[in-house]
Amino acid sequence: MVIPISAHIINAFVHQGKGGNPAAVIEHNGLLTQAHMQAIALYLGLSETAFVCDIKAKQYRVRFFTPTQEVDFCGHATLAVGHYLVSSGRVSSGNYTQLTKAGNFAVSIVKNAEVMMKQRSAKFAQTYTADTIATLFENTGEGSFVTSGVIQVVDTGLPDLLVPIKSGMLSHLKANEVAMAVFCDTHSLASIHVFELNTHDSPYYANTRNFSPHWGIPEECATGSASGALIAYLNRYEQLLAHQHVVFLQGLEMGRPSLIKAHLSKTNDSLCPVIGGTAQHITTTLLNVEQQSAKVVE
Repeated sequence: MVIPISAHIINAFVHQGKGGNPAAVIEHNGLLTQAHMQAIALYLGLSETAFVCDIKAKQYRVRFFTPTQEVDFCGHATLAVGHYLVSSGRVSSGNYTQLTKAGNFAVSIVKNAEVMMKQRSAKFAQTYTADTIATLFENTGEGSFVTSGVIQVVDTGLPDLLVPIKSGMLSHLKANEVAMAVFCDTHSLASIHVFELNTHDSPYYANTRNFSPHWGIPEECATGSASGALIAYLNRYEQLLAHQHVVFLQGLEMGRPSLIKAHLSKTNDSLCPVIGGTAQHITTTLLNVEQQSAKVVE
């Protein structure tokens, strides 16, 4: 038996109709096993493929897969899912709860406009030295590219390592993918998220880059989960005001500039990152998946 699949390819965090990070969104009715989902994600080859099911009045369930493994949460694929659901008429504009393996996330969806998601209150974890981080990049001069700021793991859905970079250095970084993959696996990290702060006259509060080679993603052009960790980090260490709305620019070095909007929302006694942006449907790919072998066939 062959299962027909429609994979909707959607760019998340687009900037002036360009750039953005592509994710695949697939709606299924429970016929797909984990093996099917992994085979599809590998076949499509995007950084993440999101599988949506159990769509109800005010909530829906999503699982996320990279080409190599399932992950608990993905920010840009969350935007892609929201865009798909409202643009296809599966849901109306409004507020929803997205159920994931990382927990439940509040998502606000507006047709033909923004999708905003509230992440968990930040957990600040282990710190690292500049010399340690220097081993993850090539030709970096023993950490001289890192500022004197704190290099720390921050988790708002996934554990991302935030690395502050000196102004003008971001575009010159080249990841040592082998060393970085081993480091991330050893320390149970989702990504290495490096950033440089901009001057007050820039429309972007920070420029960022994100690396997850251990998940089959050498570099990503827009990362919602790490952007949530970043705004929490900036609130703690860079005096970013809790009510301040900022914009991050990512993907410039990849030729895919992507715009990520961020602010903090007070929930009870906690500050929770709210991340969002716009998305754009690119194409729909039709696939056939063999039920028994979990193989994608033409």
